[in-house]
Parts: sequence; C-alpha cells; structure tokens
Amino acid sequence: TGGRELPVRSYMSAPIRTVAPDEPLDAAAEPLSRHGTSCLLVMEDGRAVGLLTRSDLVDEAGPAGDTLLPPDPAPIASRMTRGVVQVEAAASLADACRTMIEREVHQVV
Repeated sequence: TGGRELPVRSYMSAPIRTVAPDEPLDAAAEPLSRHGTSCLLVMEDGRAVGLLTRSDLVDEAGPAGDTLLPPDPAPIASRMTRGVVQVEAAASLADACRTMIEREVHQVV
C-alpha cells in the first residue's frame, strides 16, 4: 500500500491562506508568489465558497504561454472556482485521491 494509507495531513500545506471574494485579483498574486502555494481559499461570511489558483491568474495566451495576467482590479470572485471539496486531515491519501477523481477536481481543502 505504500504511502497511500498515510493521512492527508502528511502531505497537506498549512496554514491555509484565505482571501475574500470581493478583494481585487491584484491582492491575490502576491500571497501566491510569496508563500509558494498553489491556491488560496476564498471565504465569505465564515464559509468556504471557492478557490483561486495560480492557474486562475495565468494568461495562457501570453508569449511564453504561462505569464501572469497584468495587474487587475477585478474582484477575486470573477476568476475563482466556485465550490470547495473538503477532506478530513485524518483521511488516507488514497481516499483523498479517490474523492478528487470522483469530483473531478485538482485541489481539496
């Protein structure tokens, strides 16, 4: 079974960095770069409403095909992925992977 039975907490990033949906996209680029994380959890009224990933801030049509979008005052809500799939930190890595496949997501909280 190898590492598949290890708990998710062995692989997860902590603490989870959060932003609000009405914050400007400009505000999200800096924490993603500075903390080397791949996503920010979008919180509204104390509940998780979505994720903003590095991919959400990348201009795939740029010259290198992977350049950050120019500064943008639009709200985070305009680019975030709505909905959050959550797994318990004690869940096995195999269970978390199964959930990701079933729900067709690349990130879980």
